[in-house]
Amino acid sequence: MTRKTILKAGFYLCLFCLFLLYNLVLFPINGDEVVNYGFAHNIYQGFIPYKDFNMVIPPLFPFLMSLPFYLFGSNILVFHIEGALLLTILSYFLIQLLGKKTVIVMMFLFFFFRTINPSYNLFLLFLFVLIIYLEKKNKSDYLIGFLIGCMILTKHTVGIFFLLPSLFYLKDKKKIGKRLFTCSVPIIIFIFYLIGTKSISQFFDLCILGLFDFGNHNGNLFSIGFILFFLVFCYNLYLIKRDKKNFLYYYSLSFCSMVIPLFDFYHFGFYFIAFIMVLLIDSSKQFLNLRYFSFFFLIFLIGDTSIERIISNDIYPNSLKHFEYRYIEQKVLNRTELINSFIKKYQNKNLIILSPNSYFYKIVNDIKINEFDLLNLGNHGYQGTKKLKNKICSMKGKKETMIIIEIPKMYKGNQFNLEFVRFVIEHSKLIEKKENIYVYTLK
Repeated sequence: MTRKTILKAGFYLCLFCLFLLYNLVLFPINGDEVVNYGFAHNIYQGFIPYKDFNMVIPPLFPFLMSLPFYLFGSNILVFHIEGALLLTILSYFLIQLLGKKTVIVMMFLFFFFRTINPSYNLFLLFLFVLIIYLEKKNKSDYLIGFLIGCMILTKHTVGIFFLLPSLFYLKDKKKIGKRLFTCSVPIIIFIFYLIGTKSISQFFDLCILGLFDFGNHNGNLFSIGFILFFLVFCYNLYLIKRDKKNFLYYYSLSFCSMVIPLFDFYHFGFYFIAFIMVLLIDSSKQFLNLRYFSFFFLIFLIGDTSIERIISNDIYPNSLKHFEYRYIEQKVLNRTELINSFIKKYQNKNLIILSPNSYFYKIVNDIKINEFDLLNLGNHGYQGTKKLKNKICSMKGKKETMIIIEIPKMYKGNQFNLEFVRFVIEHSKLIEKKENIYVYTLK
């Protein structure tokens, strides 16, 4: 093994450790992270997507992330090790495409959008980079088609658009045929899985019909995310018009579907990163001094994540099951302890938790996830709120149902289904309250 190889291996090992440290310890836990981990945890527990728990995406990402759990058990530490490995491989291909300019993309990943938490959206960006790499290197059409199929099984509303550059840009029917063939392979396997688990109707309701509810209840055309999206989208169209032979611009345009229909800043970040990457690939300009840029990148990284942790009184590691080695702020630990006391008190009842953090509380207590635990608008299929209301009404007169309700102020006006929560409150009797946590029983 040459010295150059050893140095390169050491560099990627350092990157891996940096990604793991940043996501596991230096950055506070968030809801999207818990839900993405929760999907993989549910599959590891033997639950069937769409039948046993609601999910509005195809299951490729959580299936892949659940595999190491069979060796090491379900823990968010394992989940973040997988995420760090994914980011390290992503960095390798970015370096192959961009060289030193990769640090510019990393700056956007870390700071401006903070999109490096392991999620199906990050996995989509990873697949996007792989496809661009294969296109630039004129690699196998079979492999490109297979990766497009994987994109469809990661987030169908995005992946389906990645067929368009091949159909529109390629003139060779044989190349198109190869891509369509291998694209169909994972999709056919998934269809057989749905048939085998008898979940095809639930998938169709949640992931297809549910789009109508999702689009109607989410998204804001007057947000900063939409304005930025519109500007980048128009510039992307201009670049295609100026250079119709550059297939990379077609791919970046396809990735704009990431932002629809929410048009929020978080999803815009993925589109913008993909678009910037495409611009940098064909640009011979350095834009700035990369040595100075790299230096300030590290300074911002340290300052952005470490100072607050050093001066805080938070405990690490903690004692929460499945989350022992995840940095969790003390106020969140206190909150979880309070919720846990209610869960323990009513553990012999039919217990429902209505909170944006239900997944977190249930995983910590090893309680089975159900359709009430991801209570986002548009996440329960066609007329989802009506179905939830009917479900809760059907529980009346049966085993006593206790409902723990937590609605942090920060979630008001967000995707959390407040309409359903108000309905539950109207049809329930308040038993006790502590802080802004309420316990109800169905009337």
